[in-house]
Amino acid sequence: MNDESGEGTIRTERRGALMLIGVDRPRKLSGFSGRMVTALADAYQAMEDEPDVRVGVLHAFSPHFTAGSSLTRSSTGSRRDGILESRERSIPAIW
Repeated sequence: MNDESGEGTIRTERRGALMLIGVDRPRKLSGFSGRMVTALADAYQAMEDEPDVRVGVLHAFSPHFTAGSSLTRSSTGSRRDGILESRERSIPAIW
């Protein structure tokens, strides 16, 4: 999948009982955009909702696993009190 917007993507793939969750934003060292935070939360929820999934693996499609959260002002996510907030849901910050 090619991300023309530069906002990055989170891709999922099932392999039997395994769910691969891939971070794909090489131009920003896989730094998370607000859209990616929402997509990651959706991927985690999909993994939780699927009873046949026994393990999930978070990985990157670039040489850099992740640079953390993108610090640009155009991001729709924000960090406040240890919670990374995105449009409709909050997930615990992982740094």
